[in-house]
Amino acid sequence: MDFFYFPGIGTVVIFFVIFFGGICGLVGGKFLTEKIRQTLQISCALAVIFIGIY
Repeated sequence: MDFFYFPGIGTVVIFFVIFFGGICGLVGGKFLTEKIRQTLQISCALAVIFIGIY
């Protein structure tokens, strides 16, 4: 199992998830209406608040 040991794997994975999520948001955001964008922003903000309180 020492062959698969990589101490920074979590950082690398999170970097790629955020990077590709941003690219998907830039490309896919053009197809969303303003109402859906507002709903997504509010739901993300509520999720962050809930996680912060929990």
